[in-house]
Amino acid sequence: MITAAARQEEAPVRKLRPSFANLVSICPAAFHADADRFAIHWEGGAAGRAGSALHMAAKSLVLREEIPRDEIIRRFGLNQAQQRDMDRMTACVRKYCFEQLHGGGWDATLVTEQTLQGRFSTARYVYDLGGTMDVGGFSADRTIWGNLDWKSTRIESQEVEVVVHEETFDVETGGENGDYHAQQMIYLLLAKQWIEKNLPREQWPEYYQYHVVYVRDWTEEVSEAYTAEQLDRWLARFLDRVETWDGREYHPGPQCQYCPRQADCPALYGLVTAMARALGDDQFTETAEQASDDELVSFKIKAGTVDALMKNALTLLKAIVVGRGGEIATPHGVLATLHVPRYKIDPIKAWPFCEAELSKDELAAATTLSKGAILDAVADHAPKGQKGKAKDAFWEQLQEADAVDQTESLQLRYKKAKIVKV
Repeated sequence: MITAAARQEEAPVRKLRPSFANLVSICPAAFHADADRFAIHWEGGAAGRAGSALHMAAKSLVLREEIPRDEIIRRFGLNQAQQRDMDRMTACVRKYCFEQLHGGGWDATLVTEQTLQGRFSTARYVYDLGGTMDVGGFSADRTIWGNLDWKSTRIESQEVEVVVHEETFDVETGGENGDYHAQQMIYLLLAKQWIEKNLPREQWPEYYQYHVVYVRDWTEEVSEAYTAEQLDRWLARFLDRVETWDGREYHPGPQCQYCPRQADCPALYGLVTAMARALGDDQFTETAEQASDDELVSFKIKAGTVDALMKNALTLLKAIVVGRGGEIATPHGVLATLHVPRYKIDPIKAWPFCEAELSKDELAAATTLSKGAILDAVADHAPKGQKGKAKDAFWEQLQEADAVDQTESLQLRYKKAKIVKV
């Protein structure tokens, strides 16, 4: 039995953030890191800054205010490429606000950047949930409450279609709505608690629905409309799966790089060990040639996981060496950290000096021109609606002038299967 109000004083309190729910929904073992020697939580870098910048700009657009562009650039230290990226993303947000949020489909009163806190109790734990809702509001007829989440992450291209029967999907277990389903369901539950606490019962909505807008792809994912009872049943099923974890079930995969248990996870250790053994086997190539298509795809997914984990491991190793004074000496060799300076030359200031000292060929050999940056700049000068044509025309001019040297590299990429209901 799960309740949303009463706190059981004897039950321990466990924090569960909506973003962490995605990982837990794939592998419940991720929730049980408290018995491990240590847990690893990686902080976001440039991608985190881009997302924060986007959300700050989106808040202004939702509220029909001018975007504080200069303040955003200063606060998040955005370079020119990142500024152009933010401009492209905010163009999607502006269009969505104009056509959807402010276009009559939503009630005029919208909530943005609202902090949500909630508690749910089971017989075993008191769950402390919390997060920030990007946008929330009623439908125009006030029968549906909608949560909207801006995502700056680019969706992986999905070309393989796997057809499944509609009856295999269950609102209580979720599944048809992609990688962010668990996160968004937690946000809906928090919004439901927030509404029931702050509005009289006659103003409560009949349904709750989430919207995920992927701004780089200009696509939107809309869930079905859930009743309050369906949300509660989903949460009960979700938490029951987490709490009844048997200590043996693991689901290693790409998500492992975000798991706090990665340092002590036996399944992950087994995965890395098996990969190393397979790659080191003299018969690996011969064996791989006999593998099925499914086995090869599975191997690629696991190889990507191991690669990401190795990069994280080297970052952790560097931090440990720094903590031990910057150098570790053993009979087998020495590990040492060294601050290596990096330089970025300002082309505008440096160009006159380079022209004075270098020939045209020497200057060309020392210069790299970015295709993306050049075409973005060309598009910035083109009128609205003509930007794509301007970029294509300019690129054709470069090719006709023999200014482009094209080479190709063979890459192996993994594309997620697209689930299609029939």
